[in-house]
Formats: sequence, C-alpha cells, structure tokens
Amino acid sequence: MVADGYHHDVVAVPDDDYDDEEYEEIVIDEEDEEEFLEYYEEEVLENEEDDFTEVTFDSENEEEELMDKAEDNSDAGDTVVLPSGPKKKQIIKSAAQKALEAEEARIKAEEEQFEREREAALQRQKEIQLRQEMEREKLAKREELEKQMAEKKELYRKAEEERLARIRAEEATERIKRENEENRRLLMEAEEKRKQAEEEARRLAAERAKNEKAAEEMARRLKMQHREEEAKLKALQEAKRMEEEIRKLEEQVLAARIAAQEAKLKQKEEKKRFNSKVKARRESAMEKMVKRKHADDENGDQAVPASVVVDEPAPSIKSEKKLAPKSTLVSSTSQKIPATLPAPIKEESKPVRPRTIVPSTPVEAPPFRPAPAIITNTKTTGVAGQFADYPGPFFAVDLLRAKMVADLDYNNREQYLSKDEFAQVFGVDKAEFYSFPKWKQTKLKRQHKLF
Repeated sequence: MVADGYHHDVVAVPDDDYDDEEYEEIVIDEEDEEEFLEYYEEEVLENEEDDFTEVTFDSENEEEELMDKAEDNSDAGDTVVLPSGPKKKQIIKSAAQKALEAEEARIKAEEEQFEREREAALQRQKEIQLRQEMEREKLAKREELEKQMAEKKELYRKAEEERLARIRAEEATERIKRENEENRRLLMEAEEKRKQAEEEARRLAAERAKNEKAAEEMARRLKMQHREEEAKLKALQEAKRMEEEIRKLEEQVLAARIAAQEAKLKQKEEKKRFNSKVKARRESAMEKMVKRKHADDENGDQAVPASVVVDEPAPSIKSEKKLAPKSTLVSSTSQKIPATLPAPIKEESKPVRPRTIVPSTPVEAPPFRPAPAIITNTKTTGVAGQFADYPGPFFAVDLLRAKMVADLDYNNREQYLSKDEFAQVFGVDKAEFYSFPKWKQTKLKRQHKLF
C-alpha cells in the first residue's frame, strides 16, 4: 500500500470485541520502524549501567582469560570487573556490539513473529472475504429463487385469469345464444300473430265496407275521446302531484315558522333571565356600597381594617364591565370599590316590520319531474298499431294532399294510403314507419306534404 510517497504494509488484525466480519487495519511504516530501532539502540547504549572497575593485566593470556570469564559471567548475569584504559573501552565496545547483535536478533525474531501474525491476519481477512462472498452468492441465489417463484406465481395468476375470462366468455356466448333463440321464437310468434291479425282485419274490412262513413266517424270520435281522456288523466296526475308538492312545502314552511318562533321565545326567556341575574347582582353591589359608605361616615377618617375584604363581583359581571356604563355612585373614601356596574340589557324598541320567516334549516324544494313523454311506438301504445292496421277505405295521395275528402283525420292522413302507395311514397311499410320516433314521422310527412 502506497500513500503520500511512502510504502506501508496493511495488516488485518481481528479484534476480540468485533465479529469475524469486522476487523481493524494497522498501518506499519518501514521508515518509522527503522527510526524506532535506531532510537532503541541509542537508549541501550546510554542507559547501560557501569558495572565495571579498573583492572590491570599482567599479560595477554590473562586478558583473554578475563574476557572469557566476562563472557561467561555476562551470560550468568554476574558482575565482571574489567581493567581500565583502552582495554576497558575495547571490552565495553565488544559487549555493546554483542548486546546490539542480540537486540537485532530479538527485533528480527519479533519482526518474523509480526510477519507471521500479519500473514495469519491476511489469511483471516481472505477467509472473511470468502465467507462474505459466499453469503452474497447465497443471498443472490435466494433472491433469484424468490424472483423465479414470483414470476411463476404471476404466470399462474395470469393463466388463472385467462381461464376465468375464457369461462366467462363461454358463458356469455351461451347466454347470448339462448337470448337469440328466445328472440327468434318471440319474433316467430309475433309474425304469426300479425298474420292472424291481418286475416282478421281483412274479414272486418269486408264487413265494414257497407257503412264506411259511420265506421270512420266512430273511429274518429273514439280517437278524439281517447286523446281527451289521456289529456285529462295527465292533467289530473299533474295537478295531484303539484298539490302534493305544495302541501309538503306548506308543511315545511309551517314547521320552519314554528321553529323560528320557538327559538325567538327561548332567546327572549334567556335574555330576561340574564337581565334578572344582572339586576340582582347590581342591587347586591349597591347595598354593599351603601353599607360601606355608612360605615365610612360613622368611622370618619379612621382607616379601614385589613380584615375587611370587598367581595368581587361574579365573573359574568366582570366580563360585562367593559360594555356597561359607569355608575354615578362613587365612594368618597380611598377604598377600592368597583365604580362600574353592569346595566341590564334593554330590548331595543325598533319598529317591527313584516318579514318572511326563514327556517333555520334550508327547505329543499322537491326536484321538478317532467311528465313522461308519450312514445309513439307499436310496442308501447296502440295508436300506431291502430293506424298501421287501418282496414280502409284508402285514397290517392293527391286527394289527401289537397284535402279533397271530407271527414278525415288529416293529422294522420298517411293511414288512408294503401300499402303499395304508402311504400312507394315513404319507402317503408306502415309497421316500420310507425316504429320510427315521432319527430322522424313528422319530418317524413312534411317532406311528402302530408302534414
């Protein structure tokens, strides 16, 4: 590891207070290590105790014997007496050299031990990293498995939804098929009834041909009577509905007026009760003020004893002092007597003018419901069917346009056309024409000048 231009060794040392996944980093600087060794060497040389005394040697053999003896005694830890002079310095130097070599050997052993520990820590770190990598791989596999399971669930859910949708579609198809069969059966029955009605109409037409005018007049009168009865019935229903709505509105207005009157009476009673309370409190305060004034007049200039406590007015009176006028009675003494008393609230005598009473709760008017429109269809009314099954007599379209035939219903003059001429003029048969909406029938009649 290189930082700031220096070479550093990074050693991972496990900490007993942490788990296997947590470790400390110790940075060892080689230059710092060399400085430490130099400093340690100097300290050994400076702090070495002087356990030597001056000795003299008679011969070289004696010096060698003493050196051997000094080495043996240094190993045994005993004190050695050395000669003085240059020999002493030489002996000291050799001893220091040996001590330095021993210290270097010890430091080297410590470095080797530290290197072994560093390698063990690195191995431990690699094992921790390998374990973490295995854990990450295991977690990734678990996530992949969960993802696959989720995808399978989603596919199963989609397949189930498709199956249910397919079942619903099949049920809807079967239901539509049954409805089509039922409609086809009803259409066949209606066609059979129509054919029977046509046969009956032909038979009746042959019978009615003898007195056409009487039949036409009777039909016209019946038609007019029927329309009048329908109009009367609608008018009666509308009038009844309006009366019901008016009655409900009157009841609501009456209830609102009663509620407003009750609220007004209740407010007046509350005001009277409040005025009576204020009046009573004011009279009580006035009595206390009069008694206090009499007591002051009797005592003269004597000081009021401290035991006399002026009763405070009620909180309601205090709150109304801001609005009440000042009292005209003011005590002549220096005692603190409330000078303002609440005046009773007087009702303002304003001229009463008539006004409408608005209920506290808004009265909602009933929603307007228009009368149901008359749908001119052969399925709902019999008028179109009556026109479509008109037995006769029939007239030419030019006579009907010019209104040259008397006693006819010219509002529905298309009914007097024969089937062939009707289809030639309007392009459809009578049954289909009367199945159209009213506005479309009117448009076609105006287009062909039969309105």
